[in-house]
This record gives sequence, C-alpha cells and structure tokens, in this order.
Amino acid sequence: MERYCFEEITGIALNKSIGISHCSPYLKLKEHKKRLLLSPHSGFVSVSAGVTLMEAICAATGLPVLDLDSWRS
Repeated sequence: MERYCFEEITGIALNKSIGISHCSPYLKLKEHKKRLLLSPHSGFVSVSAGVTLMEAICAATGLPVLDLDSWRS
C-alpha cells in the first residue's frame, strides 16, 4: 500500500481486455506507472462497477477520469 500526492496522479482509468466483462481500476501516475486500486475479487470488478467506482472517486477527489467514453456501452 502506497500513498501518492495529487500532483503525482494523472487520473483514474480502467484496465480491460477486449471481450472481457471484468476490469481493474488503477491510478495512472505522471511517471508513466500504473497502480491498481484495491477492490474486491483480487482487483477485478465488472465493467459497470469499475465505471461507477471511477466516477465516484473522481467526483470526490477532483481527479480526471481517463478515457471514460470508451467504457460506456
């Protein structure tokens, strides 16, 4: 478990392979690294739950959502 200041974070995104119904939300850091967010089921959630989680985190923190339009179906 690590802590990052807001200045280090580019935004929140979802990691998903095409054709798979689950994803893993992650922080994208400015130093071109990714850190998975803690979530049930070893970091994987349904895509709809991932989108909801991303929107909630970003609404609460002001962090940008990265590439959300490609996740909405």
